[in-house]
Amino acid sequence: MRISDIQLFIEVANNRSLRKTAEQMYITQQGLSRIIDNIENELGAKLLERTARGVNLTKEGQLAFEYFEKIQEDYSALHNALLDCDESAKEEHIFYIYTSPIITEFIIDNLIKHLKKKFPQIQFIIRENAPSNLIKKVDYYNNSLCIINLPESDLVSNKEIKNENLIFNKIYSEKLMLAVPTASASEYKSPITTKELATYSLIVINWDRNSNDEMMKRLLSDKSSVPIVTNTTNSRLFNSLLAEDLSCCGITSPFKEYFQPTPGRTTLPIKDSVTLQYGIIYSPECKYPEIVNEITHAISYIFKNIKE
Repeated sequence: MRISDIQLFIEVANNRSLRKTAEQMYITQQGLSRIIDNIENELGAKLLERTARGVNLTKEGQLAFEYFEKIQEDYSALHNALLDCDESAKEEHIFYIYTSPIITEFIIDNLIKHLKKKFPQIQFIIRENAPSNLIKKVDYYNNSLCIINLPESDLVSNKEIKNENLIFNKIYSEKLMLAVPTASASEYKSPITTKELATYSLIVINWDRNSNDEMMKRLLSDKSSVPIVTNTTNSRLFNSLLAEDLSCCGITSPFKEYFQPTPGRTTLPIKDSVTLQYGIIYSPECKYPEIVNEITHAISYIFKNIKE
């Protein structure tokens, strides 16, 4: 069995749940069950007892759990000891993840916890910036990647990606939507056109403030003016204003609505809306392809749930 299988068993034992562990570790519950079955077959003992409420450790499972924890501790200690033998190697074991505020707000915390368990020898450093500035960072470092959300046109026209200096793995795409108070939803056309959108008051929330302005210029057919009541990156303020002022509407997305559903709010499609692409950007010379693959797998799992 692999050290990653042992780590998964430890998580299941701590959570007392296959479902919760599968969600935390970004794998399917069926895949996790197969791994547990393989461990039990290899050891020749039943380690877990499945119940309606989750799983419990058997007597043999408790014994295996105690040994597995020692193995995991020894494995981490071995990595640290090897790094201490070579200070230059220790400095190199850093991986940078560049991301935008909206990705950081909803995804990064759980992702980093998962990566630290998967790659205990790596120090992960998060750098947050506006999406338009992120791609430049990845091009300079071969121990980094970027989790991006940008208009499709920006990615298609990016010279570094077109020239294959960088690789873009597309994971998810969505169109911006209109968010309105449910009480006044009947007053809005569906779908609303971008020309009609320009006649409304708007509360904008996405990315940093400069990106908000730029996004509205792309979204609205009338580029001369951008009607914004409040330009904010604060989710609570956005939700509060939309709930209290029935004359306001806002710009949102399926991604944001999935992570922060709000009672009393309805979303409506926008005709000819901006298409946003989410994905991973990295150098083909990246020193840690296994980390790139793991992050791609984890992010894909998250967005699969949004699509469903």
